[in-house]
Amino acid sequence: MLPDVRSLSLGLTLLAAACSNLPPKSYPGFIEQDVEASFVVGEDGRVTFPATTDDFVVHRLELVPPALGERFGAAGERWFVYAPGTAVTLRAWMRTYDDGPSGKSLDAALRAAHHVARNTHRDL
Repeated sequence: MLPDVRSLSLGLTLLAAACSNLPPKSYPGFIEQDVEASFVVGEDGRVTFPATTDDFVVHRLELVPPALGERFGAAGERWFVYAPGTAVTLRAWMRTYDDGPSGKSLDAALRAAHHVARNTHRDL
């Protein structure tokens, strides 16, 4: 038995209307960065790098040589522990949403670096 032409026509009309109405963009804009930074560890024996938060996601983090330990502070700070004077190379891939405050803490952490190379991608 063939479908009723009116039912088929109504179904196709509803399908066409549903496909032409897309919802607005629902995710926030972001900035992705690939970073390579070189440090010489100071007398405090720490290299600072932000931890993942709601507005800052660390997708990949590599430290050469590996840290002796990792510490976290009450306000979300993160330190990697090294012997003072150690030369460290940090490589990271991260995403900051809507230019959030963690992007500013990344900039502050990288100020201590002797060399910084960045590759930035935006979707704002």
